[in-house]
Amino acid sequence: MAQSGDDQKVWGESSQANLEADADTFTPLTIPEQIAVQIAREILNGKFEVGDKLSEYKLADRFNVSRGPIRHAITILERNSFLHSTPRTSTRVNSMSRHEVEQLFAVRAEVLSLLGSYAARNARSKDIEQLGVEVAALKVLAADQSDDLAPFYLQSHRCWAALSRASHAKTLSQINMMITS
Repeated sequence: MAQSGDDQKVWGESSQANLEADADTFTPLTIPEQIAVQIAREILNGKFEVGDKLSEYKLADRFNVSRGPIRHAITILERNSFLHSTPRTSTRVNSMSRHEVEQLFAVRAEVLSLLGSYAARNARSKDIEQLGVEVAALKVLAADQSDDLAPFYLQSHRCWAALSRASHAKTLSQINMMITS
């Protein structure tokens, strides 16, 4: 992703310092993930409002990428309920009620609980080691006093992914990916 100007900066400065200090503990973000983080941040900060239409072409031009990474970023944001796409017409900023957010987190908690149970039985030493690395990185971000929650949000997803891999439970892992990617 081209990073010219504050508009396209993915991490806040205080979070960036933590990332540089513990660079070995973080998995780099893909371009679509970087774009998704930036768009999510802008939705949360009010740059885009509920119902605003997002253009793949304009986003591709803005981030200096093809439409493929934009489509992937949109998919990530749809799975996390930031956006809603109607095929062949538009992608719009989604509205979520408090009740819908609570439901989403309740489902995630149940799936993570099941993954944890399977991981306790099936994890190999390399799985446990990787999960430890991801959790340690999450702890660093949890201690960060920055208002920028995007790095914490993404690292929590990395922890979920590590737990999913450690579970060696294919079906649960697929469900986890559907609700957290």
